[in-house]
Amino acid sequence: MTVAVNGTALPAGSSVLYAGDSLVIAFDPWSLVIAIIIYIVMSMMSCNEDEGRLAMQEGAGLCHSIGTYCSSCINLFGSCVSCLEHTTGKCCFNSKLARIVNEQGRMQVAKGWGSAESPDCSGFTVAQLQSLNFAAMDLSEFYASIVPTLPNVGSLQSGSAGRVPNCYYGQGRCQ
Repeated sequence: MTVAVNGTALPAGSSVLYAGDSLVIAFDPWSLVIAIIIYIVMSMMSCNEDEGRLAMQEGAGLCHSIGTYCSSCINLFGSCVSCLEHTTGKCCFNSKLARIVNEQGRMQVAKGWGSAESPDCSGFTVAQLQSLNFAAMDLSEFYASIVPTLPNVGSLQSGSAGRVPNCYYGQGRCQ
């Protein structure tokens, strides 16, 4: 909407809605079309709540990717001509340990993950869980996540040794 007072020029392509003695109200349809296109593009690019939660789970290392498939395509005579959207099937767990046990335990009991379109994220039966060999599992990723990284003791000692001559003993001041 544009309001022109006392002969102010209107944007090109505007449609006049009201014209009075010193006031003109006009509408520019092209600006509206551009604003609608920008809104549609921005809404398509934004994440919904579920996608945001999935991104956080992936960032925390809680998900196992199964595969990617075309979830939306342009169909021509019943066949997909061009894929518009690819979707990745994933199984996300409550902890890294659960993900690691599922990844390595499924290999031991020959349990698959299903397909990318229909992932099988189910847990183990009691019999399958009892048959797992936890000693054969590589849990180093889990250990690294719960044990803090220790500082390099050698570099700390050499840094402190270099500062000793600059300290005034008994006065508690080091430079």
